[in-house]
Amino acid sequence: MKRKIGLVFLLLLLFRTAVLAESATVGEKVTLYGSPAQGEARGTLLAGTRVEVIASEGEYAEIRAGAGAASMTGFVRASSIGDAVQNETYGANVVSPYGTPAVVLRSSASDSYEAVAVLPAGTAVTVLGSHRGYLFVRTGTGQYGFLAANEIQ
Repeated sequence: MKRKIGLVFLLLLLFRTAVLAESATVGEKVTLYGSPAQGEARGTLLAGTRVEVIASEGEYAEIRAGAGAASMTGFVRASSIGDAVQNETYGANVVSPYGTPAVVLRSSASDSYEAVAVLPAGTAVTVLGSHRGYLFVRTGTGQYGFLAANEIQ
């Protein structure tokens, strides 16, 4: 019996992130930081972006926006997230600045990161944030990733 209780406790510890995670909305434009003490800036999320709250540490919350390899994770002030939606995310269309029929949706803000998808020119996306000249977007099919700012119109 003690062994089963210990195993259940261990499993709960391993999966605590999934158990504690809850959905919220960024209530204002925020900078996403690498640590609670506002370490390195990882990017910006626009008001209205849906995020997953992973943990709360005092006045900061660890959040994740997006899914899979193409997600942005970091810390924001807990007061900047809530249920109020001031929807500043905006719709845009993919364009190819090089005249090619498609662009590559990347897992992070650089051309050297893996491709998440290939998006034909004209594909509608929702812009959720930005980082180092790239825009963090969600496609109509629910894929998340980064496009160079010049690939959005």
